[in-house]
Amino acid sequence: MIKVILTGVTPITHRVTQFRFAAKTGELPACSPGSALRIHLPVEGGTNIITNSYSITSNPWTSSTLSYTIAVRREDPGQSRGGSIYLHEHAKPGDFFDIDPPTNRFPLVTTAPHHLLIAGGIGITPFLSYLPAIERRQQSVEVHYSFRGYEEAAFIDQLPPATTCYHNTKLSTRMNVRHILERQPPGTHVYVCGPAELINEVRHSAQSLGWPSAQIHFEHFSAGTDSRPKRPFKVHLAASDRQLTVSENETLLEVLEREGLPVSHSCRIGGCGTCELRVSGGGGIEHRDHCLTDEDRHDGSRLIACVSRAANGELVLDL
Repeated sequence: MIKVILTGVTPITHRVTQFRFAAKTGELPACSPGSALRIHLPVEGGTNIITNSYSITSNPWTSSTLSYTIAVRREDPGQSRGGSIYLHEHAKPGDFFDIDPPTNRFPLVTTAPHHLLIAGGIGITPFLSYLPAIERRQQSVEVHYSFRGYEEAAFIDQLPPATTCYHNTKLSTRMNVRHILERQPPGTHVYVCGPAELINEVRHSAQSLGWPSAQIHFEHFSAGTDSRPKRPFKVHLAASDRQLTVSENETLLEVLEREGLPVSHSCRIGGCGTCELRVSGGGGIEHRDHCLTDEDRHDGSRLIACVSRAANGELVLDL
């Protein structure tokens, strides 16, 4: 881990705040457009440490080894694990935090002749590091930004006005995704970040129009809506011959962490695939992720530990 100091706190909207971190000593690792920062946050009065991942919004060409900036939307109590509330209510300049080196699972394809960026709400943040890189390479870009009211439109002043279309859903200016995709030049790469519903619409529309999967890129910022009830289930760890129970209020990832079995993870919302585990038996998997393919799900040999559950009460893992 890397020790950093919080050097700046800047309100962007009434719900979004930007935080700037600098290294306690020396320089920070370089990052690339689309990189994310995992920060360890003390919640519940410091009795619990959680790890949240946020897009780095600073220009990777000018400041990536000097400081990182992230933008955090304050979630209401009960809608998250408390990380955003902690940062908004307690973090102040001069505080020290532990972070992990930046990772990038949503990179800009630098060889693309044209970039189409589609964002919903706080999903605009990864594109703030894309835009300087696109401008530096003198590539073309088109931005579509959906938000509910201009008071919620974070960083609207940092978007290229000549090539940005604004979709204010408060005024019913809903984005026509299929029309946007239909008129893109050949070779365009589309990137989408925001609510699961928007991501799914872009992915499905692009696929139905014959876009190659290699030209469709997405990153989830929330777990989306899933009305299925969460039931407790048993987990048998085959390699260590241990039996665990996951309650209806826990995730498999949380139970494994509590039992001293750390699993690599990042987003914790089923979007990145970092916490993928092998399944060797049980009564089937209830997939709730956004990253596995239909073929992966049909195969039934892997799951995403932060969201997946047992379909029929028990799973056997290769752990």
